[in-house]
Amino acid sequence: MEETKKEKAAVKPHFTKRATDTKKALIRRFNVAEGQMRGIKQMIEDDRYTEDILIQVLAVEKALETIGKEVLRAHISSESIPELVQGNLETVDEMMMLFDKLK
Repeated sequence: MEETKKEKAAVKPHFTKRATDTKKALIRRFNVAEGQMRGIKQMIEDDRYTEDILIQVLAVEKALETIGKEVLRAHISSESIPELVQGNLETVDEMMMLFDKLK
């Protein structure tokens, strides 16, 4: 059975070299989210009010969503656009797959 383009893109070993400033910004955002998660754990241990915990859970979800969007934005800028400029239209399939994963 022949692999589809989507399947090939999904199993292709790939690394993304990120600019130092992009990497630092992503790590900084992740560290904030990680701290918020530790705070939620402490709130649960301290039997804090449910609404207060849920507010923090929503903040972590939003922080992770933002990280995902930034990772995708950096990928499109540094990898997808140059591939498209070179005429590699399979890049569109890869971008669509990445958009779907971010949902």
